[in-house]
Amino acid sequence: MDAVGCDAFIDVHGDESIEANFFVKRRSTPRLAALEDHLGQALLRANPDFQLELGYEKETPDAAADLSFYKDSEKMPHVGSVQVGRRFDCLSVTLEMPFKDSTYNTPDPVCQWSGLRSSRLGASLVDALCDVCPRLRGDG
Repeated sequence: MDAVGCDAFIDVHGDESIEANFFVKRRSTPRLAALEDHLGQALLRANPDFQLELGYEKETPDAAADLSFYKDSEKMPHVGSVQVGRRFDCLSVTLEMPFKDSTYNTPDPVCQWSGLRSSRLGASLVDALCDVCPRLRGDG
């Protein structure tokens, strides 16, 4: 990365409590916030298991939004998406996936969240990145 730079970074995690797929965004500049939003919309179109309503700022459908997490997360330079995003001034998010079933948007009580669903979300993430790629360097 030091030799060629970095235009986009996705740190993939599993979340123990929120039963949905979501991005942890940095929202550090208007340009990067717009890229994060574009990537989220592109992944939403590409895969029904992704959603935009829930995340650390709003953990359940009936919770009030709390944006303090974003401010606090920027104080954590040991987090991959924060460190890489700062260092390369690039689109850098964490994709959180549920360890349990994705009950919010597309529940599947039989197989719950599975390796197959994770693989499909990963393939969809490539499609979403291709959609946002022309905008990564500010020329699209």
